[in-house]
Amino acid sequence: MPPQEVSVNPFVLAFVLGMGILMFKLRRRYALIPFLLVAIFVPLGQCLVAGGLHFYMFRIMIMIGWARVIIKGEYRTWRRNSIDTATLLTVVTGCTAYVILWGTSDALVNRLGMAFNAFGIYLLIRFLVRSQKDWTVTLKALAIMIIPVAGFMLIEFFTGRNAFAVFGGVPFETEIRDGRLRCQGPFMHPILAGIFAAILLPVFISQIWLQRKQTTITILAVASAAAMTITSACSGPILAAVAGMVGLGCWFIRKYMRLVRWGIAAMILGLQMVMKAPVYALVGRVKVFNASTGDHRFYLLDAWVHRFSEWCLLGTKTTANWGYGLIDVTNMYVRVSVDGGLVSLICFIAVIVLCFRHVGLAVRSTSDTKQKKVLWAMGASIFATMVGFMDIQLFDQTITVWYLLTGVISALAIQARHYAVAPVPQQEPVTIVEETLPVEAQVEGGLARRMFAS
Repeated sequence: MPPQEVSVNPFVLAFVLGMGILMFKLRRRYALIPFLLVAIFVPLGQCLVAGGLHFYMFRIMIMIGWARVIIKGEYRTWRRNSIDTATLLTVVTGCTAYVILWGTSDALVNRLGMAFNAFGIYLLIRFLVRSQKDWTVTLKALAIMIIPVAGFMLIEFFTGRNAFAVFGGVPFETEIRDGRLRCQGPFMHPILAGIFAAILLPVFISQIWLQRKQTTITILAVASAAAMTITSACSGPILAAVAGMVGLGCWFIRKYMRLVRWGIAAMILGLQMVMKAPVYALVGRVKVFNASTGDHRFYLLDAWVHRFSEWCLLGTKTTANWGYGLIDVTNMYVRVSVDGGLVSLICFIAVIVLCFRHVGLAVRSTSDTKQKKVLWAMGASIFATMVGFMDIQLFDQTITVWYLLTGVISALAIQARHYAVAPVPQQEPVTIVEETLPVEAQVEGGLARRMFAS
């Protein structure tokens, strides 16, 4: 048996074991809360290494969660839909292409780990979150969790010291760029910390939107998400937060969204015709801070477009030859295509499109205004994520919030459409010819008519 290497703080390990017990014992509606506590608060640097395999703390929680749903039979209520299929195909096609391209056992182990993260988190959320009440409980828990994280990031902003560094996995001294502190808290990068908060901001605001009397927790959650976004000092999270707010505002013009979509498409086409540079060059010009690397993102996109034949089949092993510094793939769409090729990219985009489609269909089909607003806010969060994907690839705790959004939309949108009030089909009148029936049948027919008439 190979020796085991331990790279985890004992207090963190005790915390994770306690959360694992709670995850197994709590009622289904609350079972996801311990998992989210570990996924958000424990840095990715905390892991157990055994035989070359890395067991990050959230992976241990995934295994405990799966043990729960299998033992309790909670997986039996799952009914697959198109979002589930697109999500699973994204992972399968990406992993398959990567393993074929590299052709090594290390590549296989790496992709199996990635698939375990994706399948484990997404399906666990699908098994445990089934209704709007389940989502409300989860969202309230997230609101409480984000407050201390924002508090520590504010302390980091004023002191330049990251308190989460005591657990390992994140630097003690805060990164400085162009004279600005870029706070990151328990996340692997400041942009990821900001994106995490920016994605959740629309759904937190929706709770103020829905409640006649705002609670202190809800207001603090909105303020905390905004604080995390700002203290990250990165353009991408702030632009993602703005996109989320725009998505929420579209509620008031929801009846004209088809016209809005065609208008955006026409505008992009028009810009492409009149601009000297390609339309995606605008990515390099949209900046919030002067030190933002918008130019890098444009060069990455430009190389990605012009090297289509290089990555379209199975992806490519490296982007170092694309240009100076382009080995750093700061774009989720490029990352998916580089790792898995065109098919994987299509499946990934299909997940986003299907989330919007299901939200739109559910909003039109249900008569519950509160449920409509809940779903619309989640669609706004997906839009914020789309914008954030232009600035970063998800590779730490932020993957949890991505799968949380897509999994909950998959559950709630289908439920909303299933329980929508449908018109009752009209029954054709039943005609009984008594003259051709015996006396007993005539009596029964008369009773039947009186029953239908009543």
